[in-house]
Amino acid sequence: MEYRKEFIALVNSLKNEDDKNLRFVGLGNPNSKILIISKECSFDLEKEQDRFFYKLENQDNLQQWIYNIENPIDQDTLPCWENNPDLYNPLFPFKGQLNKINRNNNGGTSQTWLQYQKLVDKILKKEKPVNIDFHKYVFITEFSDNPMPYSKKSEATEESISIRCKKLLSHEFFRTFPIVIVPCGHYIRDYNINLEETFNQSFQRTEDDGEWINVHVNGDRILLHTRHLSMCPDRLLDQIVSHIKL
Repeated sequence: MEYRKEFIALVNSLKNEDDKNLRFVGLGNPNSKILIISKECSFDLEKEQDRFFYKLENQDNLQQWIYNIENPIDQDTLPCWENNPDLYNPLFPFKGQLNKINRNNNGGTSQTWLQYQKLVDKILKKEKPVNIDFHKYVFITEFSDNPMPYSKKSEATEESISIRCKKLLSHEFFRTFPIVIVPCGHYIRDYNINLEETFNQSFQRTEDDGEWINVHVNGDRILLHTRHLSMCPDRLLDQIVSHIKL
């Protein structure tokens, strides 16, 4: 897989950074046209299993991308995850997950990822797949690298957001996506995140037909800021899709 030059430049710019807030670049396809930016990773570091997956998915993320670029790893050739940490790859994390909610280790995924899958299926006008595959079409990252089981306002989160906006999210790579979806609700207001400055966008309007969307546009690039998608109705997903042209 040949990665776009802006992504390689971003990864190279982070190699010498010794900051835990800059070790998570993202998940999915960095060559895609759709970027989703959420709040923060949901881990409870008081739990041993969560500490393990926080390291695997988050703190090892930059090194994993360095390896992918150097080797160069392709999504289609990656093996399925099959609960083997050695087979984990951020290019297609947990490949093989079933397209259903994860309960009692049934091979499913999270509620949020189910919604991302549904959104991508609607955007691409494709049938619901048996296995989660939205990572083929989307790149995902987070505003904060301060993990918490439930999102709540904190100084550590505010500091993490500030660092990531200045040194990571404002990088040219994140400005190459024609479609940016920010399902963070009031998180943007709570932490004074300047979407226009960070992503070189211009606020246009707020649409509120029962489900609100803030629309930002710069040329043929669009940024849509709305509520978290984990429990949102299909109506909001359809509103998002109505703004997207691929």
